[in-house]
Amino acid sequence: MDNIALIMTTLVLVRHGQSLYNASNRYTGQANIALNETGREQARDLGRIFNAMGLAFDEVYSSDLSRAFETVQTALENSNVKRPPEGIIRLKSLRERDYGDLTHMDKDECVELYGVDYMHRVRRDVAMRAPNGESILDIKARFENFLKGHVIGQREDRTILIGGHHRLFQAALLALGAEDEQSLPKRKIPNAKPLLFKL
Repeated sequence: MDNIALIMTTLVLVRHGQSLYNASNRYTGQANIALNETGREQARDLGRIFNAMGLAFDEVYSSDLSRAFETVQTALENSNVKRPPEGIIRLKSLRERDYGDLTHMDKDECVELYGVDYMHRVRRDVAMRAPNGESILDIKARFENFLKGHVIGQREDRTILIGGHHRLFQAALLALGAEDEQSLPKRKIPNAKPLLFKL
């Protein structure tokens, strides 16, 4: 065993840069809201972080929503890291949580409309669905299907970049065993900062 090297797949998870709705305290969900200028600068900084970390990507995936795709695209354009010839693969399965009726709404207005207790459960209870939307467990199932289709059971010595969203990556941490249902709601996913996981 001493002479056998462990060959693992590295996942690099990157939440998009700040969007227009992030800055205005609205539920974005699966609405296709663009980055603001702060978010674009964060994406450019991310490219410099990739360089400093010495990363090289064998595969690159992104949510099909523009804020995630633009973040990944801008970061790669502002780096000199190796990337796959097929470019960025955009997938609907990597979208943000579907917030249903809450989408586009101001978060404070949601509290006034639905009540503090209800909104607390929507944010903190992983099984609680947003009205006509998804729960964290629903997103976890989506991310697990992505892993089964693109990561698990394939060549292991890969580094895979995934561009996505706050709630998507919270669910990913649950799927990867990095958080449990009690600790997860407190875990914040920063904009445009890489999180690395070995599989």
